[in-house]
Amino acid sequence: MIRGSFTADNIAERLRNYQHPDVDSTKTEVTVEMLGNKQSLLRVELYAKDDTNIIDGWYMSGKKRPGLLLLVNDFTRNIRVLGIYINKDYRGRGIGTDFIACLEGAAIDAKIKSMTLQPDDSNGVASYWQYKHGFITDANKPSIMRKRLD
Repeated sequence: MIRGSFTADNIAERLRNYQHPDVDSTKTEVTVEMLGNKQSLLRVELYAKDDTNIIDGWYMSGKKRPGLLLLVNDFTRNIRVLGIYINKDYRGRGIGTDFIACLEGAAIDAKIKSMTLQPDDSNGVASYWQYKHGFITDANKPSIMRKRLD
């Protein structure tokens, strides 16, 4: 297993233990890759009890990306959500909302100061992140949303 920073490894362990009635946590996959410069990449896949991928992979430039991709920066104490996609058959069940709450709890315990993301403006997802998770538009970078955790 490729290891990341102590912070990334602890967050990954919490995410592996995520519990929800629709999720088979024994199949949860969280991989950690140290990128250097005090940054680690976490790839997350969640599966239902029938082996359906809940946090589903998505395609970019013909290559499948993980359903949830996170960049943990130990220097800035920030987690950047690089991409997340919930399988349409599992939306509305609270899985994504609960999982992000689990991520936030793990981040707070790891002394992470903020989470950021760059929502797709074309599908109204920015208002979801603001309403459900308390993210606000970054005044210095209007395409970025931020949530303070400290």
